[in-house]
Amino acid sequence: MASGNGPLPTIANGPSRAGVAERVDDHGRIVGELHQGIFVWPDRESRPRRMFGARKDLTSLHDSGYLTGAEKASRGYGGQAWLARLSDGRPAILPGPPMEDPTWNLLNALGRDLARGTTTYAPQGGVTVAGAVLILASLPDRDVGLTRAVLWTCAQTYGR
Repeated sequence: MASGNGPLPTIANGPSRAGVAERVDDHGRIVGELHQGIFVWPDRESRPRRMFGARKDLTSLHDSGYLTGAEKASRGYGGQAWLARLSDGRPAILPGPPMEDPTWNLLNALGRDLARGTTTYAPQGGVTVAGAVLILASLPDRDVGLTRAVLWTCAQTYGR
């Protein structure tokens, strides 16, 4: 792998080469947005491959090859947190947490960072995603948006 500075390879020539490298892991894999989608460069010299379309935002890449983010919301509502592996590129939607009050509505969820392995939250091993949810709470005199910290533990993905 070559060292140094410079642009990463693209999948096309011409003006459609715009992109942003967003995350790099200890194995030299790079993920970012290119042509309105999430792409992965296996290394600095290889052409990128498309992972997801334009409706996904990336927030974290772990050295184990897992990544997380959020599906873009429609009209500002309905965004969902997701978890995926670089090896298969299929995002799994993370479930919304139970609401503390039955009158609350979940508006958006966002995966922000992740850990993999045996942790306090996954004692048998797994992937733990930290993030947040935006909730609409109906009060007697007005509706209020609340943000809550959330932790997802995905034990079934550990053995893959």
